[in-house]
Amino acid sequence: MVYICRMLYRLLILCCLFSIQTNAQQFTISGTVSDSTNNESIIGGVVYLKGTAKGVQTNVYGFYSLTLPAGTYDLTINYITYAPKTIHVVLNQNISMNIRLSPAASSRDMS
Repeated sequence: MVYICRMLYRLLILCCLFSIQTNAQQFTISGTVSDSTNNESIIGGVVYLKGTAKGVQTNVYGFYSLTLPAGTYDLTINYITYAPKTIHVVLNQNISMNIRLSPAASSRDMS
């Protein structure tokens, strides 16, 4: 009987070990988006992964935060009347990145 209990215990331990799934480690990239000329926060700016639908909008303080698996990403930051900016990011730790957007040249400025 003791032998059977030990075998069942060992079998239970093995089943538990094999059932544990390893999840990809997650990291966060966060910061603020602001105007490069006056340093004002950009409210409602879009920060997204280029070529995907995954992204977030900046809040009333210009703050954004994205949590992603470790990897290499092209992060695009966009807001109306500003030139979009794409930043290459290697995400292998939590990153704080403040981004400054420059106003886009309007057609009026070019005349």
